[in-house]
Amino acid sequence: KEIKIRVDQNLYPARAIISDPEIDLAVLKIDVMLPAMGFHQSPIKLSQSVIALGFPNPREYGLSISVTEGSINSLSGYQDKVSHYQISTLVDRGNSGGPLIDEKSGGLVGVIVQQHKQNVKCSYAIKAETLLSFLAKYPALYNSLKYCNYRGLRRETIVEEACKSVVQVLTFF
Repeated sequence: KEIKIRVDQNLYPARAIISDPEIDLAVLKIDVMLPAMGFHQSPIKLSQSVIALGFPNPREYGLSISVTEGSINSLSGYQDKVSHYQISTLVDRGNSGGPLIDEKSGGLVGVIVQQHKQNVKCSYAIKAETLLSFLAKYPALYNSLKYCNYRGLRRETIVEEACKSVVQVLTFF
């Protein structure tokens, strides 16, 4: 298995440095510096506005980053899974692993994982607190995390800043 990361028009080899198949998360390492995306610090509320960034179905839509908006539909995921949110943000294959960010602060609130198999208006994201618990097992990595607050900036500026931190993950089997 080979993993490559696309940053702009360049491909870089990547390797998983930590992973947890049970929660479907991994941290990938590349030899390129990218700006960090900060975490949202306030409690998440029902109907909170969020934005998803990702690269849905590149064969269909192309290689450009895609932005979709929605809200937090439920504070738990599929069948009340407490480590996830149910979101109205429309996602497609290729959005998985992309950030779910708060529309006002620009902070990461989750990681996109899937769309409901039968209800295309319903998707899921791993909660940032689940991601933080996962990363807390690795103190050096956890202590390097940043928090952000873009409050007061225009939505377009928040998205522009967040896009600088998002990469496309390509896997080859």
